[in-house]
Amino acid sequence: MKRSALKYCSEVIFLVGFGAAAILFVEGQQTTPPQAIHTVEAQYSANALRGVKDAAVLVTVTIPPDGIPKDVKIAKGVRPDLDKGAIDAVQQWRFEPATRDGKPVESTITVEIKLRRVQ
Repeated sequence: MKRSALKYCSEVIFLVGFGAAAILFVEGQQTTPPQAIHTVEAQYSANALRGVKDAAVLVTVTIPPDGIPKDVKIAKGVRPDLDKGAIDAVQQWRFEPATRDGKPVESTITVEIKLRRVQ
């Protein structure tokens, strides 16, 4: 099987504050967003990437105090096969949870997983 000359990589951007369970930043409270401490890149077959130039999948994920993602959903997809790869990757991530006044709290974030061509 011949591989395509194009190479792809994923780039992850965290967008904090989307979703119904997002942390509200209230004056007088010390609030910090969740931090990814272990990430896994989305895996795609050469066929899945065929015809894709630049694309991004937005994944909404709830981070409970234990840091293990739950309720991982597509907020904005590209194609079902690319969306599935993004969900499968984010489900394997681990987080330092958000905190409010020094105590871990549940939060919901949106993660953007970009696929882009590498020259």
